[in-house]
Amino acid sequence: MIPRGPFALVALVAAVLILLLTSVPALAQEQKDDVYVRVNGTVDLAAGESVDTLVAVNSGTRLTGTVRDTLVIVNQTATVSGDVGRDAIVANGTLVLEPTARIGGDVVLINGNLTQADGAVIGGRVVERSGASAGAEFRRVTAAISLIAWLGMTLLVVIVALGWAAVGGSQLSAIAGLLGARPGLAAVAAVIFWIAVPLVAFAAFITVIGIPVGIALLVFVLPLLWVLGYVTTATRLGFFLADLRHTTPNLDHPYLEAVLGVVVFQLIGLIPIVGGIVVALAGLFGAGAIVVHAWRRIGPPRNPANRPLLDAAT
Repeated sequence: MIPRGPFALVALVAAVLILLLTSVPALAQEQKDDVYVRVNGTVDLAAGESVDTLVAVNSGTRLTGTVRDTLVIVNQTATVSGDVGRDAIVANGTLVLEPTARIGGDVVLINGNLTQADGAVIGGRVVERSGASAGAEFRRVTAAISLIAWLGMTLLVVIVALGWAAVGGSQLSAIAGLLGARPGLAAVAAVIFWIAVPLVAFAAFITVIGIPVGIALLVFVLPLLWVLGYVTTATRLGFFLADLRHTTPNLDHPYLEAVLGVVVFQLIGLIPIVGGIVVALAGLFGAGAIVVHAWRRIGPPRNPANRPLLDAAT
């Protein structure tokens, strides 16, 4: 049975997000050919676990298992007591090799440091690079990481957009239509919501009972609503592009409009500075429309004469 209503839809999308996010470490441990990327966290590859390539950015790393190909460490320390099949690349970080560590290829230090204990094996050379060559290599590494992150984010948002268009397409169309019919109202709701909810979350930290509520609001509710808002604004853009093409969108399941809008916004996001601002505002703005729509569904009855021309907008 397909869930109905805004809360059932949010719960479904949340479940998809949780499944995608929590499955990444498991995939990294189980697949035979994989690349595991970690940003701003910690990595603990235990004995018996293995990946093809491990990239850790701003993430402290403990490697007791096996990296079959290349280890890349950026801006942090990696402590290795396991095996690296080929090269270990350290940029602005430190590589600590314990007695049981084995590096099959070279250790490349780009403004990095190496601590090698007795018994640790490096099969190739220790190469130190700095200056212009190090900067160029570092830029290539960060560009590759940025591309992987962009592709992952794009895929995630496209999946959310397709899921919403499939199980609640008419609702997505209605909210996107509201965004076009009453942009000022959506903007006001966005400002109020994105100020009020963080304040409520921080206020909840005052009491022990309120701490889980504050954490849930900051870590789960706000990011989820931003993603849904981003999809909403992208769908509205998709409707606009459909008007330019003189085509009639499928309001019950706006697959094409949602995905097309997401892809356009993601490409805009590649523009330095301006793109990031546009993408951030798209999520905030769309979240405001979701808040208005939800309030109209669960709030007090309104005067029908004040209802916006939503159907004309969509």
